Amino acid sequence: YAPDGSYHSKFIANGQNGVPPGTLDYPVDLVLGPGGHLLVSSQLNDRVVRFDAVTGAHLGSFVSGGLLDGPSGLAYDASSGAVFAVGRFGNHVRRFQADGAADTAFAPQPLAQPFGAALDPVTNRLFVANGNTHTVRILDAASGATLGTLGGGLSLPVGARIGPEGDTYVASYNDDRIARFDTATGVAKADFVTVAAAAAAGLDGPNFFAFLPDLGPRD
Repeated sequence: YAPDGSYHSKFIANGQNGVPPGTLDYPVDLVLGPGGHLLVSSQLNDRVVRFDAVTGAHLGSFVSGGLLDGPSGLAYDASSGAVFAVGRFGNHVRRFQADGAADTAFAPQPLAQPFGAALDPVTNRLFVANGNTHTVRILDAASGATLGTLGGGLSLPVGARIGPEGDTYVASYNDDRIARFDTATGVAKADFVTVAAAAAAGLDGPNFFAFLPDLGPRD
C-alpha cells in the first residue's frame, strides 16, 4: 500500500497450501533481516521465507522444517545478523545466524503458546509474548536464559514491539489494549491504546502491529 493507505500492487503472489517453494501458508509476522531481505514467518508449513524487499521476488527459504514448529513472531538483531523465530506450536523461540544456521549457544526456556517477539538492542534482551501465561517472558538474547517477566494485567499477549522512544509495547488480544512498559524496569505505563479508545476505533482483538518511520508532518 502507498503511504496514504491507497492500494498499490500485490507484493507477493498467491499460492496454494504452502506447497510451492515461495508460497506462504498462514503468514504471521515479517521483518527486514540479513542483507535487507524481507523475512516472513509461514506458520502452517514451518518456514521463514525470504523475499526481495523491493520487488517481492522469492529468494528461497531462510530456514524451514526441523527446528521450526509453527513459526510466528520474528525479530532481527542488526548488530550480529541473528534472527529470532518464535515457534508457536513448539512452545519455543530459536536463534538463527545470518546464513540461516541454528545458533546452538541459544537455549531458550520452555514457553506456553508464544506469539510475537521484540528485541531490545540496548540491553540485548528478547521480549516474547507468552500467550497462555498472559505475560511477556524476558530472555537473554545471547543465551536464551530467562531474566524475568512483564505482566501488567495482560490477557493473551500476541504482538510485541520496541517503540521509537525505547518502551515496550504489547498487544493484549482478549481485552483489546496495546499495553506499554518501561523496557529498562519492566514497570507498566499508561496503555498506549486503552480499552475505551479501542472500542471507539473498532479495534477488536489486536494481534501484530508496527511503528512507521517518521514520514514528516501530516494533515
